[in-house]
Amino acid sequence: MPIGGGGSKYGYAQLEGLWINAGGPARMAPLMAAIAEAESGGNPRARNPSGASGLWQILGNPFPGDPFNPETNARMAVAKWKSQGLGAWVTYTSGAYKRFLRKGVSPDLNVGGGGYQIGYRNPLRNVRGLVPERIDQGVDYSGSGPVFALAPGRIVSTTNPGWPGGGFITERITGGPLAGKYWYTAENIRPQVQVGQQVTGGTVIGQMTGGIETGFAAPPPHLGESLARLEGQWSSSQQSTGYGVAASDVLKLTGAPPGIATPGQAVTGTRWPPPWLVGIIAGANNVTGGSGVPGVPGAGIADAISNLTNALGGIFQAVDWLLQPSNWVRIIAGVGGGTLVLVGVFNLSGGRVAGAGPPRSVQLPLGILFTWAGAVLLFVAFHNLEAGNIGEVLGTLRDKAQAASAPKATP
Repeated sequence: MPIGGGGSKYGYAQLEGLWINAGGPARMAPLMAAIAEAESGGNPRARNPSGASGLWQILGNPFPGDPFNPETNARMAVAKWKSQGLGAWVTYTSGAYKRFLRKGVSPDLNVGGGGYQIGYRNPLRNVRGLVPERIDQGVDYSGSGPVFALAPGRIVSTTNPGWPGGGFITERITGGPLAGKYWYTAENIRPQVQVGQQVTGGTVIGQMTGGIETGFAAPPPHLGESLARLEGQWSSSQQSTGYGVAASDVLKLTGAPPGIATPGQAVTGTRWPPPWLVGIIAGANNVTGGSGVPGVPGAGIADAISNLTNALGGIFQAVDWLLQPSNWVRIIAGVGGGTLVLVGVFNLSGGRVAGAGPPRSVQLPLGILFTWAGAVLLFVAFHNLEAGNIGEVLGTLRDKAQAASAPKATP
């Protein structure tokens, strides 16, 4: 839950949750919470005379927004990390963050939102007199009040005179299971966002002044249209479309009331359901998703591709890191340590190569010696990588590569 007031502070679990909800990788959450503690003490109103502001002391906003808003500051921190690496924070490069670092703290994923997927929230949660109505191209609702963005994303359109009321707010979703898809809120809604604006589940995109329709939108160059109409599911009839039913299911998962379906779904002109919706709507991956957080639904095909891309990028940056002369000690220790451990295990097992080798009486002490020496070298190679498995090692190598080459920001 958001914490307001000039003197209020965010706790460690809440800082972790803010980072994850803003799109940062879950494996980085403990480290980034420690950096926020070192930078601001968890105070969202903290400000340095240099101009660095907010929880993560952002200097030079990476995009327009209020850095004193915790959710916005967290998104700015993620953007800074992606572009500059951990070197953007002096508290990291100086090691000051280490005294705040805690392991085993479960992130508070309710901070700033939550929902069925990290960062996804009920967009109609504050609408007064909300009444669900029919499912057609999307889902119809009546009521009045603020409408929020469904998920982290970017606004790509705000009007379409061809729709009743003229409002047609389209968001390109940038995180979670629907990343890369488009979502619209149309008809009697007065836009409060601009094209190009970055939004989260905590951003009010418009004021609902009557009946609205919301659901999956068509991508460019067909902005201002529903995906159901674009793919031939909609006619002049009052039938529910496949995309309308899917939108109702997504909204229901966030806590919004589902729409009312009518029989005879018109799904001609497209394969239904499309592959990218199967796992999302069916909840087939409702264990550990792309976020790495148990109990959060899976990220779906789009997020899986995104994760693969990030992993490949991490490998390439890890190679860059390994080629830096200052890190050759780790390289030599890693190769040497791995070799010694293998030789040690071979000797401990009593193995022989073509019948040759040291006397069996000395194989045991040699095996112990080689294994112990190899373990010491592996410790030298991998200590302080803040990782628990090979995937995290690659990700951490990427972070260190970024930190080594990034310009240093003033805290």
